[in-house]
Amino acid sequence: MVWVACYIVATYFAFSQKMNAAIYWIAGTLLAQSIISLFYQFFTNRKKNNKF
Repeated sequence: MVWVACYIVATYFAFSQKMNAAIYWIAGTLLAQSIISLFYQFFTNRKKNNKF
């Protein structure tokens, strides 16, 4: 739900003709999403490997 809210803000910037803000917002959202997904993947794989 957090990512949906971030993309809604980017859509608002795009439709209100604030394209620079929209580009920066979407780039920041994509970066944050990829970093959080990367950490989540490492920590869930590490926990699965420790069980066995």
